[in-house]
Amino acid sequence: MALGKQLRVEAVRTLDYSGISGSYAPVGSPSTRPDGVLQFQNLTNASLMVSFDGIVDHFPLPANSYFVIDVTTNQPFNVGGLYLSIGTQMYVKALSGSPSSGSMYITFYYGAD
Repeated sequence: MALGKQLRVEAVRTLDYSGISGSYAPVGSPSTRPDGVLQFQNLTNASLMVSFDGIVDHFPLPANSYFVIDVTTNQPFNVGGLYLSIGTQMYVKALSGSPSSGSMYITFYYGAD
């Protein structure tokens, strides 16, 4: 018998440096679950802007850095909470000058019974 939810992970989303410019580009495919933890890894050599809709700038991510958003922290089990909507497509664009190496990675984590 499980005592709580199990951590599950969607397949990583990736965008190679060659696909990143000054305009928003999608990073992999849209989310497929109501995800509670989002991990962003900018392993390129340029600062990037991240967007949840490909229009609005949401947050910058410096070169060779990462950022984790845990929207499910301190939520009781079996209670509706804050999650990333199913079908959310993430986007990135270069802030100043396109990267010349590396990739952008986004990983979504969710809980399952």
